[in-house]
Amino acid sequence: MEISYRLFQWDDIDEIVSIICDTWQLDKMCKDYKQGIIFSKQYLYQVLKDASDIYVAIDHDKIIGLLVLSLYLKNKITIPKKYQQYLLKIDENETKVKDYQKMIIDYKQNCLFLYKNSAIKFANEIVLFAVDRRYQRKGIGTELFKLAGSIFEKEAHSSYYLYTDTSCNYCYYDHLGMKKMGSLKPRKQDDFEIYLYGKN
Repeated sequence: MEISYRLFQWDDIDEIVSIICDTWQLDKMCKDYKQGIIFSKQYLYQVLKDASDIYVAIDHDKIIGLLVLSLYLKNKITIPKKYQQYLLKIDENETKVKDYQKMIIDYKQNCLFLYKNSAIKFANEIVLFAVDRRYQRKGIGTELFKLAGSIFEKEAHSSYYLYTDTSCNYCYYDHLGMKKMGSLKPRKQDDFEIYLYGKN
């Protein structure tokens, strides 16, 4: 492996959508690969709306990881119209897209509620962090987090936070020195839980 890290380019979109779908196995959740890709596009659009900085990890020109940041003192990126249309394009025969959009928006609202009710406020956010499943446990995630930390340290406000949940390996963030600052069960009858992690 020859891993390098660089700024995101808009032509990376297709590969990133595939990584999102595969990392969280959204094709299985949606019970169809095409549906999983559609869900991933809808999700990525919401992520990009909150982003100020985006980096990718590369192995021989193949994107294997993604780091999306929202810095307190920087403006959000502008999504070019071409890519807005790509991410939001809806097939006329597609009936589940609105359900996907609602799931994503509901999740985001739960995250915001969790943040507003936390005792500590943080300046910057890791909006999305993902590593191709075939490249996990090789130190790539740790390097992406070091990159995030170095970027945050250059800011006047260096604290940061992220959201995760019980569908992910959330204990990984404990290993990285972050602390669980709060939790929320969207529905009391479910085992699913959202966590807020932070680091000062």
